[in-house]
Amino acid sequence: MTFICVYILGALKTKVRNVTEGPIDLQIRVGSTLKNVYTLRAGNAKTLDCRKMYMSYAPSRIHGAAGLYYDESCQP
Repeated sequence: MTFICVYILGALKTKVRNVTEGPIDLQIRVGSTLKNVYTLRAGNAKTLDCRKMYMSYAPSRIHGAAGLYYDESCQP
């Protein structure tokens, strides 16, 4: 299973950390439009200049299932 950690840093930044053993692709979308793609190596983090993150998506390698994680305080 693939896990990522999402941190809300104050009101202006969001930090995404890869805690897996391999690289992952971080996709930034606004609605259904793909804005940016970053590749995070194992153990690295990316700080994004965004105020709110509504949903983070982590695909699972086991059973082909996907996990969706919501932060209810950041819902529009």
